[in-house]
Amino acid sequence: SSQVGQFVTNFTGQWLGLRRLEDISPDPRLIKWHHSHKQGMIGESERFFKEILQKNWPLQTFIQSDFTWGNKRLLNEIYGQNVKLTDEEFTRIKVPKGATFGGLLGQAGILMATSNGNQTQPVVRGVWVLRNILGDPPSPPPPGTPAIEPDTRGTKTVRELMAAHTADAQCASCHRKIDPLGFVLENYDPVGRWRTHYPQWTKNKNGEPVKKEGAVIDAVGDFPGGVQFKNIAGLRKYVLNNIDEFGICL
Repeated sequence: SSQVGQFVTNFTGQWLGLRRLEDISPDPRLIKWHHSHKQGMIGESERFFKEILQKNWPLQTFIQSDFTWGNKRLLNEIYGQNVKLTDEEFTRIKVPKGATFGGLLGQAGILMATSNGNQTQPVVRGVWVLRNILGDPPSPPPPGTPAIEPDTRGTKTVRELMAAHTADAQCASCHRKIDPLGFVLENYDPVGRWRTHYPQWTKNKNGEPVKKEGAVIDAVGDFPGGVQFKNIAGLRKYVLNNIDEFGICL
């Protein structure tokens, strides 16, 4: 039914921010980007939402799910699976136990829509979780707040860049909530692939980019209320324990 399809596309496009994907071109050093990656990302979120809606799965399924949908490029190149499909096909797959993808918090489209295609943006991701998952949006930054300067050489960690930015007491109170949510998602690169280290880029003798493993990613963050997130599993558990907040938000 086309009405259900339109509702799903419009609702997920607005709620999950998937419309932003139109304007993002990932760093070509990261991935040989193809429109089929983007179709896979949007298609995953839409099909996932539609199934929960039509089968009336419990609310927790949005956060901890044993299935997802995808096409060949998304499932194989972003999620590291080995699925045999033609380029245009979508399929429903079982999410392995302990997988880093699956559920809204592990969906590549959302993780990419909250990055800029070149670097991850922990503040943007943290605000996204507060606004769209926990229903607790922070107040806007005070006027004249400078943006965090990106470190193009990759020699500073995201935490070092953020520490300078949040030293201001006016900023610190909101960042106490935002930053741990952004840091715990740092294991996902700007296109939503899992990583354990930041990349460090050098060039070979032909001037082509070469990727080396840089600093280890530290995803641990202290959230207000004595909660510590060590990794994505910890954040999922927190949302599941506070599922009413998510339900009201949705």
